[in-house]
Amino acid sequence: MDEERQIFADLIKYLENEHDFTGFSPKYSWVHAVAHCSDALSDSILCDNFDQKMVADFLSAVKEMLDKVDRRFIDGEEYRLADVFVNGFKANKINSDIFVNWIEAFTFDSYSDELLEYYRFNNLKSLLQDIYVKLNSISLLDPSVKEIVEKKFNSEY
Repeated sequence: MDEERQIFADLIKYLENEHDFTGFSPKYSWVHAVAHCSDALSDSILCDNFDQKMVADFLSAVKEMLDKVDRRFIDGEEYRLADVFVNGFKANKINSDIFVNWIEAFTFDSYSDELLEYYRFNNLKSLLQDIYVKLNSISLLDPSVKEIVEKKFNSEY
């Protein structure tokens, strides 16, 4: 694997394995690991060597991260992560079918009594709403994406 592809793979693995979801720390200032990794991935997904396998690995890594996050994002992490998806759509590396299937793989219960489940659901909801708005603003919002985000994440909650 060449150096560029190795960097992409390492970024994806970093996102998947991240366990510190601190945005701002009074002691250390901006930690923001998810946001900084997302910034790098946002540029990476536009590169020719970021192939469909890496897109699938990225989607899997984001799902893994969102399934284990232990707090509500409060420092804009989900908005920076949304940029990776938007660039993926712009570069025709993420399409609506792949994206809708990815969304449907989540099983968060927004009515759960578990606070972590609530945080995780709302992190996903904020991520999807930002992707929705950004795709809509550049006329890339597909009707199937519009429908699932509106139905599952706006109208019910």
